[in-house]
Amino acid sequence: MINRLNWAKPIDFFARRIHYVDHMAPVYMALSEEMRGEFYVHSSLVDYAKSKGIQAIGLSSMSANAPLTIAPDGDGPLVTCAYGDLVIAWHKQPHRPMIFMEHGVGITFNHPGYAGGRGSRDVASLFLDPNEHTRQLNAKAYPNIPGEVIGTPKMDALFNLTPSPFPKAEGEKLVVAISFHWDGKMVAPEAGNAFEHYKTILPALAVCEDFTLIGHAHPRNADVMQKVYANLGIEFVSDFEEVMKRADIYVNDCSSTMYEFCATGKPVIILNAPQFRHLPTEGIRFWEYTDIGPQVNEPEELLPAIQKMMTDPGAYELERGNAINDLYPYRGHAAERAAQMIEGFVKSKMPVCEHIETMGDHSVGIIYMAFGQKAADAVRKSMISLKTIGLDIPVCVVGDTAIQGVQFIEWKGESPYDASQPPNFQFRAGRVKPKLFDLSPFDYTLYVDADTEFVGDIRPGFALLDSVDIAVAEEIKTIGQLYNQPRAGWEINIQERDATIVEMGGADFKFLNSGVIFFRKSEIVKATFEEWHRQWLVWQQWDEQMALMRAIKKTAIIIRRLGVDWNAPHREQARVIFHNYGRGVVRSNVTA
Repeated sequence: MINRLNWAKPIDFFARRIHYVDHMAPVYMALSEEMRGEFYVHSSLVDYAKSKGIQAIGLSSMSANAPLTIAPDGDGPLVTCAYGDLVIAWHKQPHRPMIFMEHGVGITFNHPGYAGGRGSRDVASLFLDPNEHTRQLNAKAYPNIPGEVIGTPKMDALFNLTPSPFPKAEGEKLVVAISFHWDGKMVAPEAGNAFEHYKTILPALAVCEDFTLIGHAHPRNADVMQKVYANLGIEFVSDFEEVMKRADIYVNDCSSTMYEFCATGKPVIILNAPQFRHLPTEGIRFWEYTDIGPQVNEPEELLPAIQKMMTDPGAYELERGNAINDLYPYRGHAAERAAQMIEGFVKSKMPVCEHIETMGDHSVGIIYMAFGQKAADAVRKSMISLKTIGLDIPVCVVGDTAIQGVQFIEWKGESPYDASQPPNFQFRAGRVKPKLFDLSPFDYTLYVDADTEFVGDIRPGFALLDSVDIAVAEEIKTIGQLYNQPRAGWEINIQERDATIVEMGGADFKFLNSGVIFFRKSEIVKATFEEWHRQWLVWQQWDEQMALMRAIKKTAIIIRRLGVDWNAPHREQARVIFHNYGRGVVRSNVTA
């Protein structure tokens, strides 16, 4: 049973293969920053995802014999676009909400991995279908699981390609691309490829003077076919976008790419093989949309078919157009539609949030610092966790990285980074945190660090400000127990600690953590924050918390010390706020 709290978390994506990244990347980027979670890929695809503008998290298998036995952690909504990815992710986290997006155009076989197939597809909470054809198949198989037609997000950019002109300029050769499916015969005979049937004709095509032959393959068969093409002197082109740009004719046995190529307006040739059964099916390629080009049944028929399409590229143009209209709705904005459908569905499943802008006569709100993209991403997750506990409270972000839909105050003061310091010790929060009193637009403010997660009701913290000036969470350790690790690079912090112990009159009191601070607008609090900055300037270290303690003592402000459960470094200790501090998860470093 999926708890509503599972829905109130960032929306993650998971892709184990390169073409799954192609299909989901546009949707991930179209999500609002508020809702966007992590994008998990196989470790070998991290650089590829980066080329798509995504800072992905790479997952590695512990088994060399099963490199794809990976699945992400987490229990929030997860989007996948492959049956295997759906199943392996669900087995790892059975209570995680699953959103399943069909990849490709919807070519179908009577198999769980394809639209309309039975099996573990029933773990999905929502189907995202490329077209009405596929929507009807899934609706028939799973009438109780909602679904939406979204189009094919991968094709948004491809429909705007400017392919090479056809016919070519005089004296310039045409380019013919040939591609084969992966060997999926264990799924169905039609899911296997036609390579064995046509391999004897490839040498003749490779040396034909009438055109230049380039080779492509389904990503699951690319390594094998690259070697085959190399042995025949055929250039291998792995990127199908490049194929669409360069090729004038596309030859394929069974793949969504034959329909994607129709977007160029150029000819397609379909390869049949003896094992492809002529049975009544529901599978687009077999045999509802096979009028988009000539069908070749034998190897010796292929060259004449190519030559015919070279001289009559307009043949089948109407049929190709009909296929595009039927199979590719929402062209150019499919990713946007998918993101809207996902966000709307997820929000409908979230707990109903109580919107709070005031308590009594006082405005309330939360303020964060966000310097760098890692910090901004962490703030977004922290904000979503607030909705997990059913609260909607105004948020303000101070820093150099804005967050969509949130009040942003650009930091105009001295940069908080000290590039002269070692990595992970460069951020000087003392240059910014004491200034937040002046910058906060709220009467009652909660400051929290970016790497926090709300797990309980924070309203009692605001209520405390009716009777105290400031409320700060205690650390587990006393001040005398800190900075004792040898060779940790904290020599100056140790000096400041010892000086603070003398000033405070002892070492047995609990250290205060400035990662969670409730404060109200008043003259005494303003004076305390100003004193905090003056105290920080004495040592100017990355730890601004000892300066805060000295400032509180000097100004005699009325303070409420909150328990560790308000700012716990371990999730099991957290009753109100889990603070993932000390692990550098939001740290950025700079160079001089």
